[in-house]
This record gives sequence, C-alpha cells and structure tokens, in this order.
Amino acid sequence: MESHVGTPTNSPRQDGQDRTRPPPILLHYFCGRGRAEQCRWMLAATTEGESWGNRELSAPEEFEELKKNGKLLYGQVPMLEIDGLYLTQAQAIIRYLAAKHGLLGSTPQEAALCDMVAEGCLEFRGGLLSYPFNPVKVATQQSLGLINKFCPIFEKMLGDNQYIAGSTSMTYADILLAEVLTGYEEVFPTAMEQHYPKLNELRVRVCQAASGIVNYLASGKRYPFPTGEAGSAYVHNVRAVLNG
Repeated sequence: MESHVGTPTNSPRQDGQDRTRPPPILLHYFCGRGRAEQCRWMLAATTEGESWGNRELSAPEEFEELKKNGKLLYGQVPMLEIDGLYLTQAQAIIRYLAAKHGLLGSTPQEAALCDMVAEGCLEFRGGLLSYPFNPVKVATQQSLGLINKFCPIFEKMLGDNQYIAGSTSMTYADILLAEVLTGYEEVFPTAMEQHYPKLNELRVRVCQAASGIVNYLASGKRYPFPTGEAGSAYVHNVRAVLNG
C-alpha cells in the first residue's frame, strides 16, 4: 500500500476528486488514521454521493491558523467542516453524523446500547491509537490485551443478532465496532474469524453493507496501518505539527 505522507495540505487527499473546488465536507487531521479514523468510517457510511476529503496538517502554522480562526473549540483535531459547522471532538462528530443519517437506534433502549458500545470501542481501540508510538512488542501485547478484554464482551452482547444493539438495521455502533475489529485484524490476521466468529461476521456484514465503506477501504483516502515506515512517518508528522 502506498504511503500517503507528503500530499499537499492545501488540497484534500489525491483520491480522484475534482481539485478545482474543495469538497463541501472536510476532515482536518494529521497524515494518518489516529482519532480521525472512526470519523472517516462514519463519513464513508453516510455520505455516499457526497464529496468529502481529508485536509492533512503538515506544519505547525496550519494548526495555529485553525486555532487562531476559532475553528478548534478545544485547540484539538480532528475537526470536521460540514453543514456550515466546525465540529470538534471525534465522538461529537460521530454522533452528529449518526443523528443526521438515522443511525442512533430506533428506540431509547437501542440508543443507550449504541452509546455503551461506542464508549467501549473508544477504550478498545486504544491499542490502535498508541501502536505507532510504542515498540512493536509493547504495542502488540497491549493490543492483544484489549482484544482479550473486549471481544468476549461484544461477542456475548451480539449473540445471534445481526447487529450489536439488537436492532434489525445497522447503527453507528456497528460501524465503530467494525472499524476497530478491522484495525486489529491488520495486527492479528484471521484472529477474529478463528476466535470470535460472530463478531467477524458482523465486521464483514458492515463492511459489505454500505458501498461507501467498500469504496473507502479500497481508496486512496484510507491511510496504511501505522507500523514500520508508515508508522514512523505518522509519528513524525504528529510531532512536527504539534511541536514545530
């Protein structure tokens, strides 16, 4: 998979879109997956037919400009430009997209279950977030520990249902769960299929259910897993933007 570091930051990622005008939906973040990856999956699932792009930060001046212009409420990214808004905090971005596209669950009970799963996924994917910042052995052990903690819980919660909140249709919780499971599948190939078959079926179901996700996973918008050279480049990018 090609490295995506070095794409000019004054335009979205080079994904075949028309560069004469920016897409109406822009996600501002570093040159990698990180905390923005859940947002990208949600955008892929919900904005089919709409144009969205990554706005890569590569210099501290770009980051400071966003803060100076009042676009970063807490001085942090990711930030999503959408519907005339500047949304910050990944979970707020995710829930905005879920609410806008009817993915919060059809009852208060389903909505609560979705939120519980979403909060669990946030901790579950901690190993993916920290992976490029740790030695490989440490990162792998941490990831395995999180898999062993959360996968049995989610496997039991899913049971014989098609979707994690027990609904008959996909919710944002399913998308977030598929994202983190797919990430760990890149660390431990076939692990989900062998040890957590129901979760793996959910992961595959979600990845195939939305054509936007299918297209995203095969597109240049998706960054490589942050290990090896790709991981080093991502860490360098984050530190360069934050520390100058």
